[in-house]
Amino acid sequence: MENGSIKSYNLKSSYVDRDESGEMRKFQSELIEFVRNGTERVAILDTPTGSGKTYSFKKIGSQDMKTVIVLPNNLLAKEVSKDFGENSAVLNKESIMEYNKKRTKKYSIQRTTLSETIMEIINEKTHIITNPTVFYYLLLNHYNQGEKEDMITILVKSNIKTVIFDEFHIYSKDQISMITACAMLIPKNIKIIFSSATPQDYFKEFSQNVFGTDEVKYISVQRSYDGNGNRDILQGPISLNIIFQNAQEFVKDNIEVFKDGQWVFILDSIRNVDSIGKILSHHYPEDSIAFISAYYDSSYTNYYEIKNEQKDYRIIISTNIIEQGININKKYKNFLIEPGQSANNLIQRLGRVGRGCVETSLVYVSLSSGFRTPDESVETIEDAYNLFKKMNYGKSSPTPKPFGVGVYIGLLLEKLTPLANGIILKNLRNYKNEAILAGLYSIINIEETFSNNDGLKKIRKNCFHEIIEIKEWFENYKSTIYSFIAVESNKIKVTDYELEDNFLKTEYGYTWIKKNKKILGVSKDGILVGQFNSKPNYDFEVRVSNLPEGERRMRYPDIAFQAKKVIMEELEKMLEEIYCEKNEKMQVLKKDILSIVRETAGVERVKMEVIDEE
Repeated sequence: MENGSIKSYNLKSSYVDRDESGEMRKFQSELIEFVRNGTERVAILDTPTGSGKTYSFKKIGSQDMKTVIVLPNNLLAKEVSKDFGENSAVLNKESIMEYNKKRTKKYSIQRTTLSETIMEIINEKTHIITNPTVFYYLLLNHYNQGEKEDMITILVKSNIKTVIFDEFHIYSKDQISMITACAMLIPKNIKIIFSSATPQDYFKEFSQNVFGTDEVKYISVQRSYDGNGNRDILQGPISLNIIFQNAQEFVKDNIEVFKDGQWVFILDSIRNVDSIGKILSHHYPEDSIAFISAYYDSSYTNYYEIKNEQKDYRIIISTNIIEQGININKKYKNFLIEPGQSANNLIQRLGRVGRGCVETSLVYVSLSSGFRTPDESVETIEDAYNLFKKMNYGKSSPTPKPFGVGVYIGLLLEKLTPLANGIILKNLRNYKNEAILAGLYSIINIEETFSNNDGLKKIRKNCFHEIIEIKEWFENYKSTIYSFIAVESNKIKVTDYELEDNFLKTEYGYTWIKKNKKILGVSKDGILVGQFNSKPNYDFEVRVSNLPEGERRMRYPDIAFQAKKVIMEELEKMLEEIYCEKNEKMQVLKKDILSIVRETAGVERVKMEVIDEE
């Protein structure tokens, strides 16, 4: 290695304080005190990875004070549930359906409702571990099958006292608004915790604007670099090496670096997992290398085998799934890390290194030659984090607005019973947050206007047809908001022949395949694909639906990267066709629709289907 292509730093071990009793860490005691006796409604827990936040979550729950933990993916949910033991249950689509079958058989009944099944799961456990999609569906009454009682009422009756949104930093602006709206609907006697090692810069102020300054408690963990006294080790010493070369080139040029020891690669894409995996497989035994990726291993079998020590892989090559709270065995002391989309990705990934270890860990951070690092002293992990932030790469997260939270609250209320709707509306008025109420009443006004056909005719008889078209489009638009994660509409079965000695069968989004893989042909089992394209391909067309002006063909980049612009331009044109200069009610309707769509529009609001060439 050339000295000019690398910057090396030796980082000190870091420690975290224990409380006065010495039985747990200081922040853990503070969090438990907040749940049991705190006057605030919401806590933001800003704590490094590996500091023991999950342990404090475990201590919070009991039969009288049940806890719901919302985690970003099912892989992490299963890991946490296993750590918590028999008093916890994973609540996801698969577990609900499986438990429902068992319940039907147990009680010798022909049919049991999903809400009854969910209620029984909750009643039996102290910790319910779920994902954001299921939690969102719970509040939307998605699992209610004709019952007159809202799921939110069932949660209250089941002694739910705390709801934790862990690793919330990975959510988009839109999703932050969704989970905040969910939190606002939950009764005030239930505590809310938002937890992350890298909370968005805006999140504290945003939470105070939404919930009220006096209702938000901020709990942060301060590292110490002195191991004396009542402290636990957080991260051991790290030999940090920043290389100004892409990861593939570095691995190829320095293959001898990887011949010994256990290694973990945390990479930016499936494409990079593939290319580095090929390089390493050419030099080292294939059975010593594990891939952790939804494409190569959709059930994450390799991860569970490693976690349960069923297989001993020397090298793990993973996508960013590892940065979402996944723990790595302490025996892995060598890492190669790509930077991700922002400094927060890099901080999360470096946080996986040397947790609870006294031995030195070796880390290579691969940056492209275009990166520049400031010349300054770096002696601690926090110094390194500040260095990464000063590189100022990637886009900053767009900030959600209280108005948008109000919109999502209004959409949630539409799915509740009139009784729950009335109670929650009364409670929300007590917040006196004008921006939230403006978003909420915008939705209410639109629904009241659209639900009265006779009233619509009176607004403007000669434009009734156009108004109905807007109404129908807006209903379709809203339907996309009732999914927490945009649903891939064109998943397809794939047979991948890239591996020389074997082939891979999987199911994946056709859009991703079109961008990244060479398509060899079509079979009765789906499509046949080969190697990765030399670079991502965006030169193809998609059929786009859910646009204001209807379905049409578009180049993929024109909608994927400009969806909000396209939606707004078409909507403004659509609304301009309705002449209503002197009609105040129609003017208000137009204004409300534009305000709502401007705050919520994005690529997740359209549906795309790849158009194959003839």
